[in-house]
Amino acid sequence: MPIPSFEEQLIHGRAIRAWQDWPPSPADAPLRVKRSGLRSREQMVARNMRLVVTCSRSFNVAGIISLDVADLIQEGSIGLARAVEKFDPMRGYKFSTYAVPWIRQSMIRLIHSANGIRVPVKRSERMHQLRQWRERFQLEHGRPATDVEAMAGMDLSPADLQTLALAAACHRQASLDVLINDDESESNTLLTAIQASSNNASTRRQQQLQAVSCALAPWPQQQEVMLRRLDGETFAEVARGMGLGLEQAKGLSRSGLINLRERLEGRESDQLGLFSTFRR
Repeated sequence: MPIPSFEEQLIHGRAIRAWQDWPPSPADAPLRVKRSGLRSREQMVARNMRLVVTCSRSFNVAGIISLDVADLIQEGSIGLARAVEKFDPMRGYKFSTYAVPWIRQSMIRLIHSANGIRVPVKRSERMHQLRQWRERFQLEHGRPATDVEAMAGMDLSPADLQTLALAAACHRQASLDVLINDDESESNTLLTAIQASSNNASTRRQQQLQAVSCALAPWPQQQEVMLRRLDGETFAEVARGMGLGLEQAKGLSRSGLINLRERLEGRESDQLGLFSTFRR
């Protein structure tokens, strides 16, 4: 069926609005108005289904979840029907312009429910845009984009990029018993890999604390500031906990970093990632 012309959209839209806006509710509309509105709604939905198909193709579903395109189209048709009911032809824009966001929102909500992990719609759309941008960049340059290039290309802050990365991780679900490679031993499951990673992180943290304590032993205040910073405290929290001014705490941190560089440069500092930790 052909897409309705702008004149047909006006006719159908007016009939639907007369039905939907009948006071106090559409259920109270006269039978003639209700039938006219229902016929117009059916026409608008049937003749605009190609919008739903087009929107479904824009989602790289295979990279997100195992979801059939037919399920997306079915959910998108619900969004299309909602858009038909809400469309006001007197505002002057085309129906397709109004309907596409409704269709996409319905599809995104289906993806969320299929994943089982709730991600805000706007963030999910931003994540989809970032994925598309990375794919275009790789096609044009023959290599993946770095985080710095992604931030510049998408106008993102480091915090925004990290948030989108965490949101993308929510879409990648796997059983804790899944095998990491072809080795079928029990020590090769995702659960054991997570536990090993956690143990490594704990060991690394203890090594960082020990290195800072030893290196800054001659400067107790600097040592305490740096250890608190390793524990994740902000400068305001450090200053409050030590009874210092904010600038004084920052000054002790700068001095501590200088002393750490002098004592640990070229040794275990690179392995422990101390300086990258304090730059956060």
